[in-house]
This record gives sequence, structure tokens and C-alpha cells, in this order.
Amino acid sequence: MACGTYVRQRRKERQVMNILTNDIENNDIKNFKEIVFNIGRSFFIGSNDYSFTLYAESMKRERKEIFDFLLSFHGRDDEGTIAALEHVLKNQNSVPDYFVNGLLNKYTYVENDEDLLVRTATEKCPQATKLLLDKGLDANAQMGDWTPLHRALMIDPDNRSEELITTLLCYGADPSVEAYNGYNCFELAMRHAHTDFVREMLFDFTFDYHSHHNLHISVLLQLGKLKSPLFHQLIKHDVEFFLDEYINTPFLENLSDLLLLEFDYFKIIFQKYNSICFEIFKNYIFHYFKSEPSSRGSFFGRRLPDIERCLCAEQTLMKFNLLLHGPASLNKNVIDFISTLDSYKVFSHISKSTNQTEVTEIFVYLLTWGLRVRSTLLDCVFQEYGYCELFKLLLFMDVEHNKYGVVHPSALVFYICEINSTLDTLSLTEYTVDSVFELMNYFVHPKLDKYRSQEEPSKKLEITGNYPHIPSLVEIARNTFREYFVTKFDIKNAQQFYTLLNRLPISVTHKKIISLETKLYNV
Repeated sequence: MACGTYVRQRRKERQVMNILTNDIENNDIKNFKEIVFNIGRSFFIGSNDYSFTLYAESMKRERKEIFDFLLSFHGRDDEGTIAALEHVLKNQNSVPDYFVNGLLNKYTYVENDEDLLVRTATEKCPQATKLLLDKGLDANAQMGDWTPLHRALMIDPDNRSEELITTLLCYGADPSVEAYNGYNCFELAMRHAHTDFVREMLFDFTFDYHSHHNLHISVLLQLGKLKSPLFHQLIKHDVEFFLDEYINTPFLENLSDLLLLEFDYFKIIFQKYNSICFEIFKNYIFHYFKSEPSSRGSFFGRRLPDIERCLCAEQTLMKFNLLLHGPASLNKNVIDFISTLDSYKVFSHISKSTNQTEVTEIFVYLLTWGLRVRSTLLDCVFQEYGYCELFKLLLFMDVEHNKYGVVHPSALVFYICEINSTLDTLSLTEYTVDSVFELMNYFVHPKLDKYRSQEEPSKKLEITGNYPHIPSLVEIARNTFREYFVTKFDIKNAQQFYTLLNRLPISVTHKKIISLETKLYNV
């Protein structure tokens, strides 16, 4: 079709639509019918906008006669009629019942039009759903693998969805029918955070003491997290639990939900469903070691929440003690799990929720069972608590240096840990100004004096009066001893250095000076 011809045709169509909308406004049914019969059905084919516009205008202005004519003129498969139906379903509260019922009746001329029932459930239309059910449609009608009850449970919960679910159950909807992802209706209600009323109603409709049930373990874990009375009711039934397969990250969600449980709920699951605990840990370990080190913590490019955050929960030690003294097969998986934890993240999360004594106790326990120490952990502990007992303990451990996302520790921690380093070789530009100034409490060195004169004028004034010009005899003796000690015993790392230092028959005071625990200058 030539461009000019197309433009002229579109202009003519708009003129016709203007006349028709004016007829609706004026309620001129005679002229409206005459024009529609003259232009015929072909005018509306290929553009559902035209017929939908006429439906919308007739409903807006409440022109019932024109609306009824449109219903009789258009077929039930007409795109404009379908669009009008979707419009009233989404805006049912603002559309008069006459028009809602008219469109619904249009779609219930054919017996068992199940797709429409599923659609009314999807759009959260309890009145429309009840009207269709009253007309005899099956409450368990399926569109694909979904029933109306499935769709009602998968939409965002609110008062309308609660009314809709109640209506469907009253009309015989079967909550035991599984959706395509293997979840029954009670499980869908749990996953989509429906109200206690909906969960309890579906529980009563689903479970009885004479039947065997198969459920995803996530349901029981969620009930435990919510401290729901349904948790204790459910474990009294004949239920076999299994791991979730259809959620995006079951290996993470199942484990995090388990670890976040209060101890009483955790203990019940461990004692009653020991094998599923084994599968949860095994599944997580498998996915962890299967992934590349650089991609751990992500799933198909999506960042996952840290599993370490689950250790902020109370009674962490009691939970691990229970797990590690369980069956040998579970014990191994739990030890492997502890070895996967990022010690820096563990400390970051735990230190926010408890005191220093409890943090130290948790870390001593986890280190005993194979928690790996990263270099960033020492820096984090030192910044939070200073040269504390936990920091001293970590100096005796094998330390892993991060290969991905390297974070430089403080200059002082670096010097404490890297026993072969010297101020002459230390690159001060890699550290913060405060971190470098911290070294001045332990060293008098030309490099530090030069740095002090170039950085932070305000801080320069603060420390000028206290900072000596030459090192003290204690510092010279300390530095000389450290250098001799490392050379004499061919020490390679901090673990060797502080282990041997601890064995020397010298006073605690001297050990604190050599290990840089004691400050020599007060700047």
C-alpha cells in the first residue's frame, strides 16, 4: 500500500471513531448501530484499540444499550472484547457491576471456560470469581499447570487475596493439587508470605493424621523461623521432607533458614530429621566447591547474601556443638562447611550482635574445627578490639592472603604479621594517613618523619611536640632482636615467630615489647 493511501485510510478511520465516540457521548444508539453495521467487522480486525475504545467509552459513560450492542456485535474471541474483560478485571471496584457481569456472561456461554476463572483469580477479583463459580465453573479448573487457587496464592497478599482464597476453598478448590514447580497450596502460601489466617486455613484443608504427605523442607524451616504453632502440629503428621529443587538457590536458602532458627526449633529438626540436615549441608558444600573461587557468592551473575550472616543468631555455639557431635557423615559436612566460611565476614557479622568475650569464644570454637584465617581478619579484629587476646591467638594461625578483592590491612598490622618486612621496604602510600601515623607510636624513622611533614598539617601540629627526633634505646634493642631472631631461626612467617617468642624464657613485659603490643611513644 502506498504511503499516501495508508495515511488517507488512517485519517478516515479516525474520523469514523470520532463520530462513534460522539454517538456514545450523546447516547445516540440508532446512529451508532447504523455506522457500525455499515463499516462491518472488517473495520475492527487488526486493531483491538478501536473496539476496546468503544467498550471503554460505553462503560465510562454507562451507556448500557450501546454496551450490549457491542457485546452482541463482537465475537468472544475479538481482541477488543478480551482487552475490555482484562480492563474490568483489573479495575473491578471502579467499574459498575452491570458491565462486569455483561463481559463475564459473554465468556461463560461456553461450558467450562476454565481459563477465565484462572484469570479472575490472577487479577484478584473475588466477586467475579464467585460469579463464575455460581455459574457452575470448576474451582479446580486448570490453565496450563495452574489452578485458580495456585494463582490466588502467588499474587501479593492483601485483603482481596484472602477473600479470594476463602471463596475458592468454599467452592471446593483442592489445596493438595501441585503447581508445575511441585509446590502444593500450603507450600505456596508459605513461600509468598500469606497471613496466619490463610496458612492455618490451608493447613486444616490439607493435612490429616491418616494420610502420608511429601513436603519441601523450606516449609518446616519457615514455620520454625516464624515460631508458628503450625510447626509443632506439622511434625506430628506423617510427613516426608525433601530439599527444594525449583527455587533459585536452594543450597543457600535451606541452610541459612536452618542456621537462623532458634535453638529449640533447630534441635527438633536435627533430632527428628537428621538425614535432611545431612542433605542440606551436603548440597551447600557441593555447590560451593563446584563453583570457581572468583564466582563464589553469586548465582548466575546474581549476588547472594552471605551465609556468614546466619551466625549472628543466638546460640551459635550450641547449634554447632549439636551438629559436630552428630553422626560421622554429618560431622564431616559440617567441618567442610566451617572451612568454607569467610572468617572476615564471620567477625563482621558477629561483632555487631554480641560482646568481645562471646566473639572470642565463638572464634576459638570455629578455629578448632577448621575455620580458615584470612589476612583481612587480623586487621578487622585489631581495628575493633586492638591488641586483644583474639588478635594474639590469630597470630599463631596459618593466614591465607586474599587473591580476590585484596584489602590492605593497617600498616601496623602488616608490620606485626609480616615479620620479614622493614620500614625501609614498607610502601606507606598503600595505607591510610591514620594507619601510618599509628606506626609513630612504635617507631622513630626518617621515612615516617618525612611523611609527617607532608601529610595532614593539623595532625602534624598535634604530634610535633610528642614525637622524638631519635629512637629510644628500647626501640633499637627491640628492632635488633627481631632481626636477629628471624635470621637465627630462619623464620618465614608470623606463626613461627610468635610461637618461638612465646617459648623464650623472658618476661611478659619483654615479650609485649618485641611483639609490638606495647607502645614506646605516646603520640
